[in-house]
Amino acid sequence: QTTTLFIKSPLRTAERIDPNVKWNDAYWFAAWTYGFGMLAQFLMVSIILIGMGIWMISQNDSGAIAMFLMAAIMPIFAIVGALLSPLAIILFSAAPAHLFLKLTGEKQGHFSLTAASVLYAQAPLVFFAIPLCGYYLNGAWQIWALVLSILITMRTQKVSGLRATFAFLWLSLLMMIAVIALFVLILVASPSFNP
Repeated sequence: QTTTLFIKSPLRTAERIDPNVKWNDAYWFAAWTYGFGMLAQFLMVSIILIGMGIWMISQNDSGAIAMFLMAAIMPIFAIVGALLSPLAIILFSAAPAHLFLKLTGEKQGHFSLTAASVLYAQAPLVFFAIPLCGYYLNGAWQIWALVLSILITMRTQKVSGLRATFAFLWLSLLMMIAVIALFVLILVASPSFNP
């Protein structure tokens, strides 16, 4: 039900987030949301691998055992990924966003509120489970989750939309500038560079 609420009306649902929220509930929500999609995708891969293993047995191919082992390991990858992905979301999305908000002025709440906002915004990742196309549309689900992160953080932290947007994009922009600067530095330092 929480997933449906964050997908249908994220701003109204964001207003219901308690400012004193503990992020662990949101952590398990994000783990379930992402894990459901990952498990569905990995189970489909396991079925394909089992089919390949059966075909290899019919062809007297010794690689069938490897296919069956890979099929058995896939759900374990999905479960481990589901448990670790919210941690990565906190480290690489919520923490830099909260740091930006803290450095640029007033905000409503503490880090737990930012972390919970970002973790609850991962609701669209449940669509990762759509057979045969959920995986290929992963970029769309990630962009949707980013937009929800911005909108929900804007509401929960009581900051402007522009400030919330930059809170989530500043690190990516900085890294992009650093990569371009490194490329230019390598190009200029190259012995074959002749302006």
